[in-house]
Amino acid sequence: MNIGVIGIGLMGSQIAIRLALNGHRISVFSRDKVKVQKLITISRITNLIAAGTPKEIGDTCDIAII
Repeated sequence: MNIGVIGIGLMGSQIAIRLALNGHRISVFSRDKVKVQKLITISRITNLIAAGTPKEIGDTCDIAII
């Protein structure tokens, strides 16, 4: 399932990581691009990708978590 997570603070980042580890394709978006790159780099999860805009999440994901 394609899931989008908008906002990757303390809670959003943990939700995204857990869902990705369970085999879902996760797109993440945050206004702070450094947080997004840091999450993707640190977690090293291949099915965790960065979205450029919230619209991209709406267009490509089945579910969005805000």
